[in-house]
Amino acid sequence: MMKKLLILLIFQSTLSIYSQEIAERKANKKTIVVKVYFENVQLKEKGKKKLQLKISTSPNARSNGLMAFFKQGKWTEYYSNGNKKRIVVYNGGDIKKVVKKWNEDGTINK
Repeated sequence: MMKKLLILLIFQSTLSIYSQEIAERKANKKTIVVKVYFENVQLKEKGKKKLQLKISTSPNARSNGLMAFFKQGKWTEYYSNGNKKRIVVYNGGDIKKVVKKWNEDGTINK
């Protein structure tokens, strides 16, 4: 199990570099702390991902399962200039609530 997790983390790190982002991850069993950076080394977003099983049903009533790390809990996103963009609450990779938003100049977006 640990070997599979390590391979998954290396694969995700490689994808992050090719997508012009640098990701920093700290593993803690089924939850990982993720920090993603812009190319200019400014923080882009930070939060936690949790290893979860997502089950979906196709139109012909077949069930499909995906075991992966999905965004979970509070995430903070930033603009490339370093100002906060928004705080979002995720559950199983889906946005549940946008807590607060800011404009790129740092003023609160209402």
